[in-house]
This record gives sequence, structure tokens and C-alpha cells, in this order.
Amino acid sequence: MGLRVCRWMQVQLVAHIEMALVCGPCMRFSQRPKSRDYEAQDICSTLSKLRNCKVVLVWNSRRHQTTPLLLDGIIAAIANGFGKKLTQLTLNSTKIWDTNSQKLATVIAGCSALKRLDLSVIGINQTGMEQLSEALGRCTELEHLELGWNKVRSEGASKLAEALQNCTSLIHLGLAGNNIGDSGICVLASALQSCTALTHLILPSNQLGAHGVSKLAAILSDLQSLAILDLSRNQLGAEGSFELSRGLARSLSLTNLDLYKCDVTVAHLAPALECCTALTHLELGDNTVGAEGA
Repeated sequence: MGLRVCRWMQVQLVAHIEMALVCGPCMRFSQRPKSRDYEAQDICSTLSKLRNCKVVLVWNSRRHQTTPLLLDGIIAAIANGFGKKLTQLTLNSTKIWDTNSQKLATVIAGCSALKRLDLSVIGINQTGMEQLSEALGRCTELEHLELGWNKVRSEGASKLAEALQNCTSLIHLGLAGNNIGDSGICVLASALQSCTALTHLILPSNQLGAHGVSKLAAILSDLQSLAILDLSRNQLGAEGSFELSRGLARSLSLTNLDLYKCDVTVAHLAPALECCTALTHLELGDNTVGAEGA
């Protein structure tokens, strides 16, 4: 079922309906509003009809324009009815204006069933992270959190760490390209100790060095489910390589390790990697292997 309107936009909503213990078929809605004034009203109206369903809402603006009015419509619809049933919210590559960031944080705080949240590439800064972290602290069922390529930085990472202490069901944490630095990863590492179900930790391009990696390595033994660790495009150096190796030796569940362009010393890693018996993928591209690590 669907509505055909203007060419430049498409919104897809997937509603998963539970019937007793059996999940029913998916309903797909495709619509292209006739005007920008119609966008918010029509989307809000459509979503409001789904307030008794478990809904997966995906909004991706990589191929079309997003307006503040449209975002208002989505936020209003979530707050107006089905937010309490929302299990997944994806709003990546969408510019969140300052006037909407607090609204979105308020909505997320009310989504008690939220399991998957993707807010990558939306320009969240340190102030926005403070607003969002307060909301995330109430999403105790959250399993997948993707915040890649925003502007979280060290102060925002500290706020995120406070929220993660309540997100003990977290399986995936994506923070690529946020420049959280050593101080940011240090506070996050302490919080992640309570996320014992974590399987994916994605941290490339975060200006991490030896000090930060040493703190991360120290908690790897607590993350016994961790399968994928991405530290690519950070500057670990020889000291960082040594510190990481101490943690890897106790990371027996690790299957994928990405250290591309990390300035690592492979000789320091080699003994620890021998302990990673589950490892199936190792990326060491653009590093200096040297005779000892060959």
C-alpha cells in the first residue's frame, strides 16, 4: 500500500506486527508528498495510524533533501503515538538543526523499547551529545548504537559514558570519526566494562594514541563477547602496540581486528595474536611490519 506524490523524496516505513508469538507480515508504505507543507502533516498522519505496531522507521537523506518542517513531522508523529513501540530509528546523513535536537532527544527518551539507533553523520556536537546522552540513559534495551562521523569529541564522549552505564544490553557501538581522543576513550572504557554483551566496537579515526589504547586494552578481558574491534586510522605507535597486545592476549572471542594505518609495531603484536585463536580477519595494511614481525 502506498501514496505516490513528488519525485524527490521517498519515505519507507516498515511495521512489524506481532500476532501472539508469531510475527505477522511486514507492511511497507512509500510516499512522496506533494509539497513541503504537506510533508510533515502527511507523514505524521501516516505514522499515527501505526501506533499499535512495532515500527521500524528509516529516514535516509543521502538521495533527497530534508527540511526542518519534515523533521518536525517525523518527531511529532513519534511523540504523538507510536514512540513507545518504536524499536529502530535511523536518521543518518540528515542535518539536525539546533531547534530540533532537543525535540529528538526528548522523543528518544520516551522510546523505552528502542533497540537500534543510528544517528550517524548528522552533525551532533558536544552540546548535542549532552542532550542525547540524557535520553540514551533511559533506553535500557538499546542493543545497537551508531554515532559515526559526528563531532562528539572528548567532552561528548564523557557524556556518552554516563549514558552507557545504563545500556547494559549494548551489542554494537559505532563511534568512527568523532575525534574523541585519549581522554574520551579513557572515560568510555570505564563505562564499557558494564556492557559485557558487546560484540562490535568501531573506533576508527578518533585520534587515539598509546595512553588511550592502554585503557581500552585493560578492559578487553571484561568484554568476552567482543568479536569485531576496529581501531584503524589511529596513531598507536610502538608503545600503543605493546599496550594493545596485553589486552589482545585475553581477548579470546575476537574474530576481526582492524589496525589499518595505525603505525603499529607488528613485532609487539605477534605473540598476543597467537592467543587469538578465533581470529579470522586481521587488517595490518599501511603499517611497518619489520623483520621481527614478518
